[in-house]
Amino acid sequence: MFFFNNLSIRVKLFFIFIIPTLALVYQIFISVSEKHKIVNEGRILGVSVELAIRVSALVHETQKERGATAIFVGSQGKKFETGLLSQRSQTDKKIEALDTYMKSIDLSELSLVYINDIKKSIDELNRVKTIRSQVDTLSITKADVLHYYTAMNALFLDSISDLAKVAPDPRIVKFLNSFVNFLYSKERAGIERAIGAGAFSSDSISVKDRIKFSRLISEQDSFLKSFEILESRENIKYYKETLHGEIIDDVNKMREVILNARNIGGFNIDSKYWYEMMTQKITILKEVEDYITSKFSPTSIELIVGIRLTKKLNSIVHETQKERG
Repeated sequence: MFFFNNLSIRVKLFFIFIIPTLALVYQIFISVSEKHKIVNEGRILGVSVELAIRVSALVHETQKERGATAIFVGSQGKKFETGLLSQRSQTDKKIEALDTYMKSIDLSELSLVYINDIKKSIDELNRVKTIRSQVDTLSITKADVLHYYTAMNALFLDSISDLAKVAPDPRIVKFLNSFVNFLYSKERAGIERAIGAGAFSSDSISVKDRIKFSRLISEQDSFLKSFEILESRENIKYYKETLHGEIIDDVNKMREVILNARNIGGFNIDSKYWYEMMTQKITILKEVEDYITSKFSPTSIELIVGIRLTKKLNSIVHETQKERG
């Protein structure tokens, strides 16, 4: 009888103390595993976003090289040779920086879609030496030059857009979508700079190019509208306060000259001046771009990871509170 009483007590103790303890240990184990998973996801996402920012920095330089090349080819090599060589040097620095960063990370950890997009972009980038050689010998048309740089830049920017599709947190998705809309608008401004530079350099513009020029302005406005819908009030305020002044007014006046032009020129505008004014405008856009990314650094991602982890831990505390009672 004593044995059965002891057994009964033991069974009761087992159900009262041991099973809840095991359940708690299991919950802690799951929590720790989840913590490692969340932290690892945050780290990988942080690397992805950092790579996207470095990609945008390279595209900024290839945009300038596209414009400088358009002037050189449009003038049959008579204008902007020194400026073009200087810009190529700046582009090469960003190429090297991107290459160094990519070698420092484990690409196999990142989204397959994202990395495939980056690799396609790099494949196009590897053709730049051949394109530059053709430019130097004037054995390539202005249209083909613009197509090369524009297609390559599109691949780079599309990779950032695809990253937004696989990001696990809605706030990061919103940031990336807003960011890439701004970059798409900035890219259109870069193409506008190149077409305008070619037109003022040759003192003529075709009907096709003028229509394209007009469409580029409309596309910029459209992408910026999407950017404003998604972006924070603080960033929109900074953007609007930054993007105004004499430079913007001057660019708008020169825009009107092209939009109202006939095929034959008579523009009386120096292509180098147009290029410099548009470059200053795009530099202002780059300042806005840098401001946006500074507000969404890897630290922000760590904060999001921390919030998610805190929620998980709070759920455990909630259960232990009930068990205590």
